[in-house]
Order: sequence, then structure tokens, then C-alpha cells
Amino acid sequence: MPSKALVRPAQLGDIENLLRLAPITRASNRRNSRLRCFVIEAGNSLAGYATCTRDFFTWRAAEYLHMDCLYIDPAYRDAGLGAEMMRLMARNARALDCAMLQAPFCWIP
Repeated sequence: MPSKALVRPAQLGDIENLLRLAPITRASNRRNSRLRCFVIEAGNSLAGYATCTRDFFTWRAAEYLHMDCLYIDPAYRDAGLGAEMMRLMARNARALDCAMLQAPFCWIP
């Protein structure tokens, strides 16, 4: 694993590399203002991604950010990249003035 990895918002040019990591189709890549995607860039490749959507929390009458996916290639795990990804998503939720970041808990060793 390279010593330095960058966690950043995804860009349009990342789609081809994302297709190698994620089971998505080109048809599902339509622009959507509620969808956010972040990637982990390590060297010249993507080592992971996270996606979230901006949704509405009825009981608080406020928007929130719902994390849908977080994937890190096994070769890049245990390096703190998941925590860094979560920090970036939390900063994004605050920047969007969302009431909270909702992240489902699941563990896959």
C-alpha cells in the first residue's frame, strides 16, 4: 500500500475506476443533486469509495446525510482510511447544513 492516500470528493473522471470497484452501471450514474460520492485515491488508482444521499428526516423536519456505501479495497484496510472517509462525510454534512449523518453499522471482516 502506498504511504499516502487521499480521501476526496469523486470527480466525473473517476467513473471508469469506480466501475472497477463498485457494482454500478453507467445508467445509474445520472447526475443527481442529492447524491454524493467520495473516493480514496492511492497513487494512480482508487482504493475505495463512499456514497451518501441527502434526505429528509420527518421527525426533526430537517435534512440529513444518509451514508449508503463505504468500501475499501482489502489491500488498503487497517490504515485509518475508513475513519478519514467518515470525517470527510461529516464535514460535508455540516457544510450542507444537515441535522445529522446517518451511517448504518455493519462489519465485514
